[in-house]
Amino acid sequence: TDEENEQIRYLKQHFYGNILKISDDIYCYRNYLLPINHFEPCVFMYHYGLEKVKEKSKFENKCIIDAGAFIGDSALILSPLTSSNVYAFEPTSKYYNYLLETIKLNNLNNVVPIQAALGAECGRIKINVADSCSTVLTPNIEPEGFEEIDLMTLDSFVEKNKLEVGLIKVDIEGYEQEFLKGAENTIMKQRPTLIISIYHNPEDFFMIKPIIESWNLDYKFKIFKPLDYTVSREVVLIAET
Repeated sequence: TDEENEQIRYLKQHFYGNILKISDDIYCYRNYLLPINHFEPCVFMYHYGLEKVKEKSKFENKCIIDAGAFIGDSALILSPLTSSNVYAFEPTSKYYNYLLETIKLNNLNNVVPIQAALGAECGRIKINVADSCSTVLTPNIEPEGFEEIDLMTLDSFVEKNKLEVGLIKVDIEGYEQEFLKGAENTIMKQRPTLIISIYHNPEDFFMIKPIIESWNLDYKFKIFKPLDYTVSREVVLIAET
């Protein structure tokens, strides 16, 4: 449509055109700094669809879970939303180190980095390292290599640290259903707002909403797709009570 074409023109001029290189290891978009040039519209323009969330006050004093923190780009967006902590989970060493740099560059004092993956059980697991597409599943692209990582459940982490959870953002490359298995108790008891990626495979797109509905928690759902250069990427399910 004309509106979509106009939005794409806007992206070229006002988003990508405003990314600046400060040095070899510092890049800037507006007031956001990253250690590598990896600014995505879904994060920095559309904020994972957070404008579609009606009651942001529900998590302004509670902790936020960032499952799939990558280089800390999502933590930059989530940090101002709460007076409590953002727990940023990134399992791979390479991107965890970038996450630490992002926290330092932006003085994100309420972001707590954790080098672990979240899934259905606790233990160790091998992950395919592949840029923003690192996954414990069979990757769709050629991985850079493999790494053995820590795996834990959100339920065990929340119980151990006695956390009140207000918002959970999940973007873990098709491992979202496994995450939900390990987060069921937390979601059942606390009913946080959920922002869950559902675009990595067809099963996630069609099954994640029914899984949450089966818990009978009276969640209301929205699907949000940012307008970018893709048809199906970056689609998230937003759920709030």
